[in-house]
Amino acid sequence: MRFRGDDRAVVIQIGAVILLAAIVLAMTGYQATVVPDQNSEIEFNHNQEVHGELQNLRNGIVSTASGGQGGAYSITLGTNYPARALFVNPAPPSGQLRTLGTGQVVIENADATGDGGVSEYWTGANRTVNTTTFAYQPSYNEWDNAPTTIYEHSLLYDAHPSGANTTVTDQVLVDGDEITLVTLAGELQKSSSATASVNVRTVSASTNAISVESTASNPIRLTVPTRSPSVWNKTLGENASIVNNQSAGDYVLSTIELDPGKYDLRMARARVGETSSGSTPDTGAEYLVEVDDGGPVPRGEPTTVVAEVRNRHNNPVSDAEVRYTVGGGTVQTATAGTDGRVRIDAAGGDTVEAWFNASDFTSAQSYQKLSIEVPVGGGGGSSAYAVSWDLTAIEDRNGAGMDCYSSNSTCVFDVTESGSREAPLVMGTDPVADGATVEYAINDTSVAELDPDVGRTDGSGENTTVLNASQSGTVTVYASSGSDGDALDVKIQNYAGLTPTLSIDDVRGFGEYDNTHAYQASIDVSELSGVQTQNLKVRLRVEGDTEGVVYQNTRSLSEISGEQVTVEFNDVDQLTADNYTYTVTADADNANQVQQTGTFRVLTAFFDSLDATVTSQRTGGPNNAEEASEVTFSYRLSSDASGVDVRAEDSTGAVATATGPGGSGQEQTVTATFGGGGQPTDNYPLTVRADIPGGECYTATIQNGGDTPTLANGDWTECS
Repeated sequence: MRFRGDDRAVVIQIGAVILLAAIVLAMTGYQATVVPDQNSEIEFNHNQEVHGELQNLRNGIVSTASGGQGGAYSITLGTNYPARALFVNPAPPSGQLRTLGTGQVVIENADATGDGGVSEYWTGANRTVNTTTFAYQPSYNEWDNAPTTIYEHSLLYDAHPSGANTTVTDQVLVDGDEITLVTLAGELQKSSSATASVNVRTVSASTNAISVESTASNPIRLTVPTRSPSVWNKTLGENASIVNNQSAGDYVLSTIELDPGKYDLRMARARVGETSSGSTPDTGAEYLVEVDDGGPVPRGEPTTVVAEVRNRHNNPVSDAEVRYTVGGGTVQTATAGTDGRVRIDAAGGDTVEAWFNASDFTSAQSYQKLSIEVPVGGGGGSSAYAVSWDLTAIEDRNGAGMDCYSSNSTCVFDVTESGSREAPLVMGTDPVADGATVEYAINDTSVAELDPDVGRTDGSGENTTVLNASQSGTVTVYASSGSDGDALDVKIQNYAGLTPTLSIDDVRGFGEYDNTHAYQASIDVSELSGVQTQNLKVRLRVEGDTEGVVYQNTRSLSEISGEQVTVEFNDVDQLTADNYTYTVTADADNANQVQQTGTFRVLTAFFDSLDATVTSQRTGGPNNAEEASEVTFSYRLSSDASGVDVRAEDSTGAVATATGPGGSGQEQTVTATFGGGGQPTDNYPLTVRADIPGGECYTATIQNGGDTPTLANGDWTECS
């Protein structure tokens, strides 16, 4: 019997091969087109998210023009792709946020229309202020046309690779009849695929707007550094335009000219990043203005003249020393408070001369001196009501520690018995005067002060001020309202029983960096009891485990009472790789010492990014086993290092090692290959480790196999 030939099995095999080829082609096409398209969309969405975060950062900077105090802002520099079971993603994209160098803003022909120190300082002469700008530049794998986002003088815009520029936010530099100039100090240099925190700190918050005038013959001009004059020209209103562009290296100096008219000029200064430059003398005392001439008051009646010290941003300067004379008397010194104001005791008809930065009034600059004559008015007739200190109410309000005697208009204030350096003082009117203005004065501010110095009576005809003692002694306090007034002697005793309470509130600047970082420390110290310190000092000591003491210094500070002061140690500089302990000590002659310690680490280098990928292959052996033959590490270093040691070990103890190149700023790779053809995937878990000699070290564990097991930035832990 003969059997007929049958080819059906061959046909089935051919069909299976064709189907397999179709699947492979489909997967290849998906990997080549769909995966990049999806990742490109993820990158685009990330860029939109960063735009929102950069707008928040921009708003935090600009808010200092309205008294804002800055804050911490998160910027998501890079992003991650979704995990794919059958397909491969490139390394997570990263981004860079950095400042773009320092330039100058020049203000021309700004002539103040006010009186006194403002018009003496803002005369139309050129005024310059240093500033910086910053940019965010993404490094995407798929979206090739991603823009660089740039911040300049309140304007946020995108610079596209094509050369086109589009605005992200409006500018507030020139908005109608308002000029708002917020200059920026500091340095940013952040490059990562993770989230970065950017600190914005107010250097000089805006509290004053001055009126300046632009004329046809002398128009106000603002010259600003920019990388895109065209985008600025588009954002300016009808009353401003760019009249000149001058190349200045990496940027262009664009001059904006304003139409004739009056403008309100408001200025502020902020700082970004850990370090700053140009904060001095930008925030130092520049000119003096009159706030209150103290009148009108009857001739010889006590009053207070108030002047304000301002910086080049037109904002108050605290702790500035001002010299003055009253009625041609001896030269005295007053220190500006936190509001930048000095308060000078005078009387009706007195002439007060105040100045700074000179030994006498005559030699001082015109904008750094004032001559104020206290106007004379009121008096000479019968008063509608009488003014007197209410001794019974004063005793009741203070309780123990205050005894008053009507026979000689005297009160004795025992600070130790009271437990406070503050004593409320109550005045009254007879008959009752509701809503009357009351002015207070004191004859010796070195012993005590009054706060507030102006008040208004309530429905009972009374008002209260608070005496703040600063030492033992006797003072005379005055209350005046309408055309009447009263004086009260207050004897302050046992002040020495109170001592200041010091507190170290915050120590900033000692983060974990590499040995190229220039350390600068900023320390906040407070006095909590309302007692003025004497000879306040803050000491900083930095000691390494192996390096020993590498820095110690002491700063003498202005005395404080119930307030906080910040001291800067800007000269700590670069440190050798080591484990360090910092010790901050604050003390005063009349206070107990307080101390705070902390630790930080300096390494030779950091990983800005670190990934690892396991490559498997089939041996073709009896079981056609899949083997993990090599581990490829991809990394980017924060600074130069000698290299990176990598290691992989499977569950059987088989080890693969290699050393990768050093260098900073660019992506590096190194592969650790197992000998003898690799190890079977059944020998997972696989432990991997990347170590910068003298720097960071990270390790991770891969629990099982797969096509191409990978580790991204968030999968690593520090080596123990």
